[in-house]
Amino acid sequence: TQYVELGAPGSDSEAGGLMSTMPGSRYARLQGTSMASPVAAGSAALAIGLLKSRGWKATPKSIEYLLANSGTTDSKLTSFFKSGKHLNVKTLADTIVAKFPMNASGAMADVQGALCLVPEM
Repeated sequence: TQYVELGAPGSDSEAGGLMSTMPGSRYARLQGTSMASPVAAGSAALAIGLLKSRGWKATPKSIEYLLANSGTTDSKLTSFFKSGKHLNVKTLADTIVAKFPMNASGAMADVQGALCLVPEM
């Protein structure tokens, strides 16, 4: 538990996994790390794209901070993840929109510098 910072959905227990593409133009339900990793990577890409579209440049450290601090805490997960948090993409996007306004100057602003101004989420 001390090594996993944030959980990501790797299954949907009601449906038996997340829908994924398969060879031969098929779909199948899969679960586990193979499904959680692309969800986390896609969320990081969404954060980078959203920041960039608003005129901010992101660093790996700033994306890690935003992902970890916009997660939703679930007390049932504290024995699985260091923070007991799981990825919350809506909160991630809402946080970026609220904390990083459009940069009208056209110059890329530094997210890392702005993060010291962001109160703990």
